[in-house]
Amino acid sequence: MTRAELLGEGIGRGGSVPGGRDVAFSVGPVGALDELERDWRRLEAEASPSFFLSWNWIGTLLEMVPPAAAPRLLRGTAGGRTVALAVLGDATIRRHRIVRARRWVLNAIGDPELDCVHLEHNGLLAAPEIGWDGLLEAFGAMTGVDEIGLPGVAAPPPVTLVEQRGLLREQTSELSFAVELGALSERGGDVAAILSRNSRSQLRRALHKLEPVRLEAAASEAEALAYFRTLKELHIPWWERRGLPHAFAHEFFERFHERLIVRGFAEGAIQLLRLRSGDRTLGILYNFRHGNRVYAYQSGFVRPAEHERPGVVAHALAIRRAWQEGAEVYDFMAGENQLKRSFGNRVETLSWTVVQKPRLRFRAERLAMGGVRRTMPAGRGPIGSAAGDEGIRLGTAGCHA
Repeated sequence: MTRAELLGEGIGRGGSVPGGRDVAFSVGPVGALDELERDWRRLEAEASPSFFLSWNWIGTLLEMVPPAAAPRLLRGTAGGRTVALAVLGDATIRRHRIVRARRWVLNAIGDPELDCVHLEHNGLLAAPEIGWDGLLEAFGAMTGVDEIGLPGVAAPPPVTLVEQRGLLREQTSELSFAVELGALSERGGDVAAILSRNSRSQLRRALHKLEPVRLEAAASEAEALAYFRTLKELHIPWWERRGLPHAFAHEFFERFHERLIVRGFAEGAIQLLRLRSGDRTLGILYNFRHGNRVYAYQSGFVRPAEHERPGVVAHALAIRRAWQEGAEVYDFMAGENQLKRSFGNRVETLSWTVVQKPRLRFRAERLAMGGVRRTMPAGRGPIGSAAGDEGIRLGTAGCHA
């Protein structure tokens, strides 16, 4: 390790803040969580990031991760004030049994058993104008670090920025569907009205099939945890019947989310929603609410009877609920299936990017793999689907569903 890495000294510069002051970046230990929380929450209020960059998510990660896997802290300062923050997982990985690399991972750990919690809408906690320059310069200054993973990022470093530093870049992109809830205002909150004629007919038949149907929100922390346990009971057999891996495959997933629910429920960041038809429980949605956006993160549903579509019905009711509560976006998150395409009226692209130093072994790896290696960085998902029970698209690692 370099002296800069050990002591957290200034090792990079990039971007600027209003007034023209340069931002100096350093990497060092995370330190006391209560002190970091003060800085993080202040910057979070200024930067308005996604839920996955909120202290609810990051604080839970730092609290729950084993000491041996503790990440480092990236801090950007200007004029003696913190203007950028991120955590950097520090892991040694091995590909194809022979290619060894030390990797930083942005706001993740670098261990698949810990990154199974899966994040999206990732980035630096900073004003957009600060950009990626400082992080890339900090990465370039660390002689012992070979590559950096940027999972689930909407605006990754441009190719030109990476190539200017003599670095390599590999990227996998995926569509992310969402509902612009303003469209409901024009239709009096009628979710069916934003669908195609065929999807609208299917939704109305599904609603009729399940009548009387309702979506109940957990009213207390204890009830939210109980709903989460029900979600697990429904989710696992759904995937096992199909011979596919489920979101609870790693024990850390459940522990992390139980703590996240406790941390975030009281402030309205966590939603556990139960779909009921008469006295039957048909499914559970586990959503996040941050700013003007609701994130459809996880779900579990019963094995449906003929013509029942509990996933479609649950999300339709949750979309209307989000609109009624003043949200502007209902985010299905990355991955593509028929349900997401049917409801989605907004499409974004999220990227899983790896930036590498020009090591000879990486060039040889690319040649051996035919010139381009499709990269799936640590923390990539999904396994399972937030969409529920129709048309699921699977990923290859991680545990988002």
